Amino acid sequence: MPQPWGGNLFAGGRSAEPFIRALEGHHLSAVGVARQESRTTLVIGSAADFSLAALRTGHSSDPIESETRVVSEELRELLRDFDSVDLILPFGRIPATDFQAAAERAGMARRSRHGLLIHPVFGLWWSLRLIVELNLEQPEHDAMLEALSRSPILQVAQSGQTPARACDHCATVHCIAVCPAMSNLLAERIASARTRGGSLRATSVLGSERNSIDLRACARHVAGGGCSEICLARAACPEAPDRAYPLEVHKHHHGEFRRVCTAYSLDTLKGQ
Repeated sequence: MPQPWGGNLFAGGRSAEPFIRALEGHHLSAVGVARQESRTTLVIGSAADFSLAALRTGHSSDPIESETRVVSEELRELLRDFDSVDLILPFGRIPATDFQAAAERAGMARRSRHGLLIHPVFGLWWSLRLIVELNLEQPEHDAMLEALSRSPILQVAQSGQTPARACDHCATVHCIAVCPAMSNLLAERIASARTRGGSLRATSVLGSERNSIDLRACARHVAGGGCSEICLARAACPEAPDRAYPLEVHKHHHGEFRRVCTAYSLDTLKGQ
């Protein structure tokens, strides 16, 4: 019989409750859970509320990164009784961990047509914040998953559940149509379709490619001053519109992407 949510879930009196409460309190979500041998991996993400709170209360040049560091230390302390805990942040670690690949392995996200991970609950309106790895026996792993699944605001992977294949069934592909970096490629494909006498629907022109936006072209476009405030492709996605970022959050995340793009010379980008 399952124990009440928040009770002592693990052997030796260890409880997942403080950890889960901390996630909730900071507007974080366990967006995926993976297990390999005795190692349990929790992929932690945030939606608009985390970023909005950090932007409005932070004082550093990157308040979201600063808040992530503060929260990670709090979570580390709450997990001090567990064996071999590793908290991995999406910055400041060499070699860098591929967070997108980790989220895909955890089962609750897949690549959209323009490279961002799409989630069945949050759509494109979420960010990867950290990865928590810890050694758990199978009963402890099951108890952690059960506790997470009962948490009122968290969304976690359930056995057998797969992410929505929204991009495969999108009839409009607005994200590609509005992307300035893709305008030339889209025009070329439309011309090719006309030459072949094929359909001019966006899905026919673009085919079933999972990453239709050329990310290098996007980076060059942004580094050169294009899409100065928000990502038009992200804003055009019809998935989870109720989860969309407030404008100041969208601007911040896009600004960070711009900063990364401009950290490289255009000559370097052109050569890739």
